[in-house]
Amino acid sequence: MKNFILIVIFILSNVLYAQQDIKRLTELQKIFFVSETASMAATSFNPAGMGMRKNNGGVIIGYDFDEFSSQGNSSVFLSTDNFGISYQDVYNINNVRLLNYSINLSIGNEYVSIGTSNRYTIAKYPSYDLNLFNLDAGIILRPASFLSVGLLARNLSEAKLDSLNYLRNYTAGISLMFFDQTLNLYADVDFIDNSKINDLAGTVGLVISPLNLLEFRGGVILNPNNILDLRNSVPKLIDLKYEAFVSASFLVKNAIRITAATRFNDAGERTRFSVVFGFPLTKAKR
Repeated sequence: MKNFILIVIFILSNVLYAQQDIKRLTELQKIFFVSETASMAATSFNPAGMGMRKNNGGVIIGYDFDEFSSQGNSSVFLSTDNFGISYQDVYNINNVRLLNYSINLSIGNEYVSIGTSNRYTIAKYPSYDLNLFNLDAGIILRPASFLSVGLLARNLSEAKLDSLNYLRNYTAGISLMFFDQTLNLYADVDFIDNSKINDLAGTVGLVISPLNLLEFRGGVILNPNNILDLRNSVPKLIDLKYEAFVSASFLVKNAIRITAATRFNDAGERTRFSVVFGFPLTKAKR
């Protein structure tokens, strides 16, 4: 009996540990970088980007496919210059459904911009609901046309919801843009308060846009967070060495942008897919 209790405590402790750091809740958010300056992307990630480039509003609708009908995320993001709203339905994390509603605000110009994402979350447990308010804040600096630097602080109002914890964490990143933004190189680093060097997670990636109708992006995440997965119906904490993602985006009839993305890692965790539809409201100014 004692051994059984120890096993249960060990599994529960792994569940709690695996869910301590909730950063990006949908696959859509995992293909963007903190220093990106497009409003449509900024609404889903770093809100400071909304004030960086004017006339780049639009609607993004995304869905993440998974192996089970009860798992998968849907999201809607709307941006119009310095203002944006979003809705996310995260179907299942440890048998908890998360509904996120946020208002995003930004102010700035082509050289510096700051922004906030004010998020209200409803966590639906099997027998009760919990509510919380959280805040993200970001800044983007663009000292030259080929360079941008971004910083994003997430979950400034740290909150704990039983098995789900929102801890304060940060992402800093840099972007180098070449050939009139036909080729963009990105690097991000994720960290929490008092992080050690060995605990840092870094992402390097690139975006290639050879034509206005086509865009490719990809990246590798080194030292990502551990994940909790079901192996033979038993929860198991998996230590990842890397994750990677690739995506392709196509513009249809100058109005609808369709993006498909997939992610994979070194532990053989199931591949996840996402499909995104973007509807620009106005044409962006570079």
